[in-house]
Amino acid sequence: MSYSIEQFILDSGITRAEVDEAKARMLERMHMYGLKETHNKKAHEKEELALRTHRNTSSS
Repeated sequence: MSYSIEQFILDSGITRAEVDEAKARMLERMHMYGLKETHNKKAHEKEELALRTHRNTSSS
């Protein structure tokens, strides 16, 4: 038999509410990181588009 998360919680004295709160914080941080990465990617794409547009208008 393996050591379950439920048994660990009982042995550690950590409550289910504490686990759930930590999980919610972790998921929120992951979500915020994803938003930040999406924002950075879009900013980079806009910068590349601006450079390509500038090169195309400069060479005409």
